[in-house]
Amino acid sequence: MPATRLPGEGPPGRDEDHEFDPHDRATIPSHAKSAEAGGDLVLLHLERGTYYTLNPTGAWIWRLAGEGRSLGDICSALVARFAVDEDRAWRDLRAILHDLVREDLVVIEAAHQRADGR
Repeated sequence: MPATRLPGEGPPGRDEDHEFDPHDRATIPSHAKSAEAGGDLVLLHLERGTYYTLNPTGAWIWRLAGEGRSLGDICSALVARFAVDEDRAWRDLRAILHDLVREDLVVIEAAHQRADGR
């Protein structure tokens, strides 16, 4: 079974199917599992039997999503860690989230739909 490589830093404007808000949260569904492999992170979609690899930047975003952070918090963390401007960080974050959502490896929980109101 071939692997599909998801980008850690994608081109701008790849979120045409999803509008993301900084207050939304990315969550990892129970059918998505991960493991380290040679500096990359391998993601496995248990229901489909497909696997993907993330480079170190993508893996770092995946881990932050797994902590339940808001997209705005993840974007701020990208700015701090990689010394990029906020627009660039937001474009890159949206690009990888678009790919992860499309592959059903991340679910975006809209802020207005959360019971906790955070």
